[in-house]
Amino acid sequence: MLHLVGGDVEAVPLKDIQEALSIGRTAASELRTAAVELLKAGYQPDAILDDPSA
Repeated sequence: MLHLVGGDVEAVPLKDIQEALSIGRTAASELRTAAVELLKAGYQPDAILDDPSA
């Protein structure tokens, strides 16, 4: 979700994460924070799919 909106934490409400993953608000917040940090560090979730040599 965050990757699709360019890592913009404000573009993905906690409610959307909660519903998509069937988790509580605290867990959704922690996951959203961790995902943003991964994206900021350069994580590319679809990089393997884009690399035919992988």
